Amino acid sequence: MNIEVNPAVGAGKSLVSARLGRRSERGVMWGLTAAQLYGVGVAAAVLGPAMMSAGMRGLLVSAPVWASALIAAFVRPNGRTAASWAPVVANYVLRRIRGQDTWLADPERPRRAGVLALPGELTGTVLYVHSVTAAAMIHDPRRRTLTAVARLRHSAFLLLSHDDQNRRVAGWRRALSGAARTGRVARLQVLERCMAEGGEAIRAYWREEGCDDSSAAASSYRELIGAAAPASARHDTLIAVTVALKNAPRIARTGRGGATGAASVLAKEMASLTAGLNTAEITVESWLDEHELAYVINTAFRPHRAPVWERTGLGRDPSAAGPVAVSARWDHVRIDDGWHAVVWIREWPREDIDASFLVPLVLTASVQRTISVFYRPRTAREAARDIRVELAEQESEQRRRNRNGTRTSAVQQRENDDVERRERELVAGHADLAYTGLVAISATSKDDLNAAVEETENACHQAGLDTTILYGQQDAAFYAAALPLGRVNI
Repeated sequence: MNIEVNPAVGAGKSLVSARLGRRSERGVMWGLTAAQLYGVGVAAAVLGPAMMSAGMRGLLVSAPVWASALIAAFVRPNGRTAASWAPVVANYVLRRIRGQDTWLADPERPRRAGVLALPGELTGTVLYVHSVTAAAMIHDPRRRTLTAVARLRHSAFLLLSHDDQNRRVAGWRRALSGAARTGRVARLQVLERCMAEGGEAIRAYWREEGCDDSSAAASSYRELIGAAAPASARHDTLIAVTVALKNAPRIARTGRGGATGAASVLAKEMASLTAGLNTAEITVESWLDEHELAYVINTAFRPHRAPVWERTGLGRDPSAAGPVAVSARWDHVRIDDGWHAVVWIREWPREDIDASFLVPLVLTASVQRTISVFYRPRTAREAARDIRVELAEQESEQRRRNRNGTRTSAVQQRENDDVERRERELVAGHADLAYTGLVAISATSKDDLNAAVEETENACHQAGLDTTILYGQQDAAFYAAALPLGRVNI
């Protein structure tokens, strides 16, 4: 990520801006991906022998095979080649045949103490309460990770002066860099959740702080609350830090390996991250305990019930944190009485942006949704290796273009510039982060979900984001996007 300073429009100050790297579209050979090369290879393997043995007749007879292979290699439905869709479709069909697209809770089945009642691939996830910090840590025995979640509090960024905004952006950059440099953090996940609030907070504030008398001002305020409170929304910001058990070797050598040793490592990362966030003037309200974590899990699966649970105090039992039924379909997932869909941020803005570029998406308060941005720190050795490979591929592609007299497109030049910039930043000592973004959208009916997805995608386009629905993998995508578990592959 390249940080530059651009002049703020209409102001005497300057705003810190960033240029996000493009997702590479470079192929394995000749600009083609592995799936495309396989399709071309199949077409050549069929077409060559057919032409040599039967001439034009062989060409016509074998046309269905080689034509299908070429179509699969080069036709791009919904932005992806048909060949790249093949494993997604095959996995979806196979799961439906096996009945793995549906999950039902069994209330009578005994569950081991501390194991969360989560569906599908989350089955077996264990809740571990750290004895020192009292924080609830989520142990994923399959991926061998341990995760802690914090609730954050911060002032309205848009209302700050440019100097204050720049200072907080610099503090956030230092916090990310500090987490990346330890070598123990496997993943950071930042979640911004927008849920129906039902007006309880507004009414409570009016009861406690307002002057409810017979004045005209009080009467006007009561009317405003009555009209606006039911449609009000609550915004929560969470951050999840994940460590991998394999990244705690020194703790393991002292005889405290496994989840216990990783919990000690994670507690140190929690303290370090808290200090780093303080420099960005972001307050860690608390590292979630088991009851707060249960509430976050339940409201992720059923966000429309948040007002009732907030008022009654229900939904905070860790033993009952999770859904009752899950049914995954091609473009959505049904969980209990809610409908959900997940879109992937395929491309981030291509021009220079400041820290407020997500405002059109974040301020879409009429949609119940969760924005999740995942960061995966890469070690200096891993980043240097990736850069060397990309530079070698670029040089090879450039030599091929020079031999064929093919011009270098603007997209290819931008990719070259991005890799060279990453190399300069790595040499200068900056941390290297891989990142991706998901948006989980929820509604109480299929029609409402379709409208919410359309509204969310429009907001994403206003923010300069190119998004696509994660077809055929909606249940796994929802668990990654809506739950603070750091479960995305970057």
